[in-house]
Amino acid sequence: MSLEEIKNISESRDLYKIIFENSAVAIMLTDAEERVVAWNRYTEHLLGYTHEDLYLKEVSTLYPPEEWRRIRAEDIRRKGMQHHFETKMIRSDGSLLDVDISISVLRDHEGRIIGSIGVIKDISEQMCLKSQLNSIMEHVDDSIYLVDREARYILVNNALLRRLNLPREEILGKPFRDFHTEDETKVFTEKINWVFNNGQPTKEEHRSSRLNKWFLRTYSPVKDMMTGETIAVAVISKDITDLKNVEAQLKESEERYRTIFENSAVAIMLSDAEERVVAWNRYTEHLLGYTHEDLYLKEVSALYPSEEWRRIRAEDIRRKGMQHHFETKMIRSDGSLLDVD
Repeated sequence: MSLEEIKNISESRDLYKIIFENSAVAIMLTDAEERVVAWNRYTEHLLGYTHEDLYLKEVSTLYPPEEWRRIRAEDIRRKGMQHHFETKMIRSDGSLLDVDISISVLRDHEGRIIGSIGVIKDISEQMCLKSQLNSIMEHVDDSIYLVDREARYILVNNALLRRLNLPREEILGKPFRDFHTEDETKVFTEKINWVFNNGQPTKEEHRSSRLNKWFLRTYSPVKDMMTGETIAVAVISKDITDLKNVEAQLKESEERYRTIFENSAVAIMLSDAEERVVAWNRYTEHLLGYTHEDLYLKEVSALYPSEEWRRIRAEDIRRKGMQHHFETKMIRSDGSLLDVD
């Protein structure tokens, strides 16, 4: 081996050592007997152990027994690798730490296992947020659930279980169509496909024929943090039956008052803050002889003789708020004067 080759290897080794020591994740190497033999500085910081604590420590003692059994069940030695396995590790003070670990098995040139390398990331903050989110999900009245591209339920909250009146195990993994009508499934599937294809949220109002209620559904993409690809759709279904009933009542009320307004045997006229005509009923046009084009945004003062408008102004109605039965004259479209109350 030439001096140049030795120098290149040395520089490469130094580079990897710098990367290893300064990584913002814990990196741990074990030997064939699953004892810790090497680690970076962040490992000691994360777990609170010293060099003396860690060297040749049995890896199994870094995990609660039930978590070690879970890791063992993954059969990583046969698979050779396991990405993003969420588990718990035991810190030096005995506290548990939520972590995400990726493990790779190391083999020699003959295929024999000589150890493994684990990359450990602290996810305690994410797990705390996840716990808070789960608490919110389970205590809100709105149905919250996740579905995959085939519109199969992959996560459901208690509100949805109550709404469908079914246990969780009878819903998870089942498609939306198993619990809803063909028409409801068609609309739902179209919305799900739109979110998967566009990666953007959408919403729709729908009426449940089974429950005889109205719901507002909001569909939001759930994206892979690494690729940005939409991997699921989160649906929030809010009961808006009371709101729809109020809306219907308001619409009915509006139609009723519009009928009264339009069919009154007296002229009714509305003006804006600048005293321009903005609305009126049909009898107003009949009484004054004006068309819609004549009246819209017409200055109210132009509908009265000058001396009558001064009399109206002198009443200071804007301050009083109301003036009953004020007798005056108005100017019709043909210029004639009309006595009015």
